[in-house]
Amino acid sequence: MNTKLTNILYSLAIGFILSQTSCLVHPPQALQMGSVSSTTKGAIVKIEKRNRLIFLPVSVNGKEYKFLFDTGAPFSISKELQESNNFKVISKGDIIDSDNNRSEVLYVQVDSVVIGGVDFIGQTAFVGDFRKNPVLSCYNIDGIIGSNLMRHMSWLIDTEKEEIRLLNELPTVFMENATEVPFKSDMQFNIELELLLGSLTFSKITLDYGSNGGLDLSKHHFHQLENHHIIESSHEIIGVKQSGLLGEAVIAERKICMSDSLIIGDVQLSDSEIQIGGSDILGNQVLQKMKVGIDWKGQKVYFQKYDREFENFKSFGFYVGTSDSSELLINSVFTETTAFEEGLKAGTKILKVNELNFSEGATFCDYVMLMHEEPEMINLVIVNDKEEETELKLNAEPLKRSVKND
Repeated sequence: MNTKLTNILYSLAIGFILSQTSCLVHPPQALQMGSVSSTTKGAIVKIEKRNRLIFLPVSVNGKEYKFLFDTGAPFSISKELQESNNFKVISKGDIIDSDNNRSEVLYVQVDSVVIGGVDFIGQTAFVGDFRKNPVLSCYNIDGIIGSNLMRHMSWLIDTEKEEIRLLNELPTVFMENATEVPFKSDMQFNIELELLLGSLTFSKITLDYGSNGGLDLSKHHFHQLENHHIIESSHEIIGVKQSGLLGEAVIAERKICMSDSLIIGDVQLSDSEIQIGGSDILGNQVLQKMKVGIDWKGQKVYFQKYDREFENFKSFGFYVGTSDSSELLINSVFTETTAFEEGLKAGTKILKVNELNFSEGATFCDYVMLMHEEPEMINLVIVNDKEEETELKLNAEPLKRSVKND
């Protein structure tokens, strides 16, 4: 099957800022709290995949909710879930999302979180407003299963079977047939790996199931690849970025290309999206090609490549977003693509996409669901610089493939 950009980029990696608050626990200390029931024997949980993100059912106080699975962020619950349960506030502080937007949040202690029968007790969660991110608002999630909660169990993520197994220990047979990569974790229990791209080794790359992108590198690391002539050509991404949890559009220097030279342990992965974005994260465009086991006790991640081939990654050459007035807009365009050559640019208003008419009630969420179907071609009606309606037909096309081994 072909794998295409959904034209909607998101990464929910979160960091926190230390702050002193009287009578409350510091956020790093708060994230250390919590345990798992000593009687647990593990569980198998069926997952839902949408636009290369993973969602799973979670029970809180006996009621089932929909949570995002995200190794790149702390455990979180929605404002609405907090309002209905009034969990004890134990800390507060600022968080920074993947686009470097900042917001103050409360941290609360959730008495019981049950995933597939496994009971996580006294877990710390920050309270998030998921409506701020235009994509998350479409999925109506109630929270994020994050890294501080995950550390209490081993996890086996099998996107081909559409299931996640919670285990006391990973299966021996799986570990023997997978490549083993040690990891380190930071104060919020992010999983930091080392990997190889071309002839360069990169460390402190966060394993991030909350990102639907590939390998998103900082400017420093991306420029290293260019300076060593490992990346000789790429597409510039011109416009704004709106992928973080807080949903604010920001201007960012970005480039993108494809690679057949990404190596994790002894697993070499072809057709990996490489992008400059400032976060140093490894997302689901790469992770979906492997069964992944996380051993928290042993501080190791195991990767087992799926047998089937994941064919050409394609793109329509632009990302979309929404304005304050809920208009569908072009957020950014990739240079040297048909979309760029046809004159699409950041801020262009979109009136129609295929059968979706945004002047007659179609919404951004309708567009998100359309992109989940991975169409090969789209018909756009846009408003051009002369305030005239213009129709464009775009086919999904391969991006530049330019990372060399040396």
